[in-house]
Amino acid sequence: YLVPKFHLMAHIQKCQVDYSFNFTPHVGQTDGEAPERGWAAVNAVSNSTKEMGPGSRHDTLDDHFGDYNWRKIMTLSSTFVRKVHQAIFQREEHVIAFQEFDAALPEEDVSSWTAMVHAWERDPTHAINPFEATTLSSLPWLISSTLELMQSTEITENAVRLELALEDEARLREDLTVDIHTIVHDDVPPGRLIAQGLELEDH
Repeated sequence: YLVPKFHLMAHIQKCQVDYSFNFTPHVGQTDGEAPERGWAAVNAVSNSTKEMGPGSRHDTLDDHFGDYNWRKIMTLSSTFVRKVHQAIFQREEHVIAFQEFDAALPEEDVSSWTAMVHAWERDPTHAINPFEATTLSSLPWLISSTLELMQSTEITENAVRLELALEDEARLREDLTVDIHTIVHDDVPPGRLIAQGLELEDH
């Protein structure tokens, strides 16, 4: 089972990873919130039901939900057609964006990550969840030579900032020529841009 997307963020971190629609194959962009939408449709009925006894309230809500479900079923065909048209267009956009992003990553890393995802999808109860945040000490076989140089037992934001700052310093010391197409501003090093991106994401 999975937890509907709107309610998922109120759960603990493990639930957010293990029971997310976003990380589950073959569900598309399903959000799982359909059972909750009926309440929005009957909000106005509360003006009447708040004055009723339990039996009358139950029957009234039952009638309204029955009508809501009937109207939903009668419009399923037009709803599916509209959503399919949107999905086809949006899929093309996401495929192109993913391919461009994927092409910029090291091939060996992509192969390793893909194998982890496939293993988890085949047997999520025994395989390591690739979407769960981990520390270096818990996954020693994933430590790369670059991360070993950080001499840290955990990947933290400060450790990442330090690594970026060291790269920027090395670039300045060696006076490397930077391709103008790879930077946004010639006075802002790449590490600083990434750090600013992390700050923006936090806010």
